[in-house]
Amino acid sequence: MLGFLRFLFRNGGISALGIRNTAVYKRVMKEYLSSHPNCEYCGRDKKLDVHHKIPVSVAPELATDKNNMVTLCRKPQCHFIIGHKGNWKDYNDKISKILSAPNAQI
Repeated sequence: MLGFLRFLFRNGGISALGIRNTAVYKRVMKEYLSSHPNCEYCGRDKKLDVHHKIPVSVAPELATDKNNMVTLCRKPQCHFIIGHKGNWKDYNDKISKILSAPNAQI
């Protein structure tokens, strides 16, 4: 039980945890990916993820906001470096700026 409570604390609580399992969330993610079928950083069209600019654990109310989403591929320099600054527990608050000018400083 203590492990579960630690997990909730680290991951933004029950609202962040449960939203990813809702039909609305899954539908919006699928719609976004179909309308943005390429990595928005490198243009790749394989192994894609929908990345939240502000993570669901930080702002669960933005989980289904398409303005809070970008498509990034799973190549390390895209999702891991651009989306998370090289740390899965972090997020890149400058991702919009980077995507609008791909040669910008990370």
